[in-house]
Amino acid sequence: MSSFDFSEIFENFSELLKERFSEQKKLGKTEYRVEEDTIRYFFFYAVTTSGYYKATDFWLEGHFYDNKNAELDTFINPKNEEKSIAIEFKYNRLNNEKSDGAKTDNAGNIFRDLNRLAHLGKKAQRKLFVYVANDVMKEYFSNKQSLWCKTLGTIPLEKDKSLNISHKNVNSLKSKSGCRTYFKNAEGDSFDRDFTVSCVFEKQIGEKEFLYIYEILN
Repeated sequence: MSSFDFSEIFENFSELLKERFSEQKKLGKTEYRVEEDTIRYFFFYAVTTSGYYKATDFWLEGHFYDNKNAELDTFINPKNEEKSIAIEFKYNRLNNEKSDGAKTDNAGNIFRDLNRLAHLGKKAQRKLFVYVANDVMKEYFSNKQSLWCKTLGTIPLEKDKSLNISHKNVNSLKSKSGCRTYFKNAEGDSFDRDFTVSCVFEKQIGEKEFLYIYEILN
């Protein structure tokens, strides 16, 4: 089983997003919106034009998780010797999470997806989390005093930095009022596995937008 180096793909992907956010700023954010589907589409384009993966290797919104109420954004199942890859995407749009509660909910949704990827086990040889954050959420994850960061640690915002997440610490948050939405949205998920989140790529792609790509290891 080979392990293809995604560095060039990640770089090309980031340049596509940088161009799109620049265009959005010029054309207007009301009519020309960047959505999470935009992020997925550009990633799909960057991967398929690399020549290592084909469009027919991609499966979208499949029920790969044990929790059948949850769908995996993207599963790449190559027909060559490349590794299978499970991917979740997250995009926090600007001005959508100014309140402390909204930022806590956003963080919870991110930790939920990371936890789900970790529980895929051998269903995927690689697990990636593609996150486009704005300056508000970047500041949130830089603040070690936030509820999530004090309990689980700070999601790395620099390449080659990692965070080890303890399932015991995750479970300890069930009694915290600010995290109830997280567990409500994660109903049916398991919380019995430690895992590591490693930042494999990071780049500023807009005036207030940042791309982070993480690999989940366990």
